[in-house]
Amino acid sequence: MPPSFPQNPLDILAFHRDAGVDIALEDAPVDRFAESISQSGQSARPIVRPTESNAQNRRNAGVGPSGFLFGRDEGPKTQAAPVAPDAAAIAAREAAKCAKTLDELRMALSRFEGCALKNTAKNLVFADGDPAARVMFVGEAPGADEDREGLPFVGRSGKLLDRMMAAIGLDRSCAYIANIVPWRPPGNRTPTPQESAICLPFIRRQIELADPTY
Repeated sequence: MPPSFPQNPLDILAFHRDAGVDIALEDAPVDRFAESISQSGQSARPIVRPTESNAQNRRNAGVGPSGFLFGRDEGPKTQAAPVAPDAAAIAAREAAKCAKTLDELRMALSRFEGCALKNTAKNLVFADGDPAARVMFVGEAPGADEDREGLPFVGRSGKLLDRMMAAIGLDRSCAYIANIVPWRPPGNRTPTPQESAICLPFIRRQIELADPTY
């Protein structure tokens, strides 16, 4: 006999809290199980590698330099089909390498669909502070507060970082702050090695472009 699901509203809230649910991403609930059943009956779309002759079509469709499909940075968020980790890592390296400025890198990240964390996060958490600062701090991943505000280190860890910086005569106006993984993992869990590896080219490029002394 399958286990019974709690019927009392307070018990249901407690169940979700224990499961790591601590923030609502949408105004209305979405039945992901129904979506999975619906999608399972559809055949997978073939991946078409564009050629140089249809470069304009590739740009219009938001396709990356190696044929990897990127989402558009505007409009409602849509959940992309899962991408093989190796393909996602290659696409991340190419996208990061092509970014010539921090603004271009942020745009590339906002369109990147190779990391599944983007589908559950509310905001992209790119950076805070002064990109021209001599000191740069790099954290692991955003938490719930960071995801809500779209800025790194604004929760309890952010207050601790502010106190640590103040102890050496710094504040956010003279430091640059970012994360290895720019999307919040569900339930504030630790990013998997695979998720970190996919996002690594972006933070490496971010450090190169900011070019801090420390």
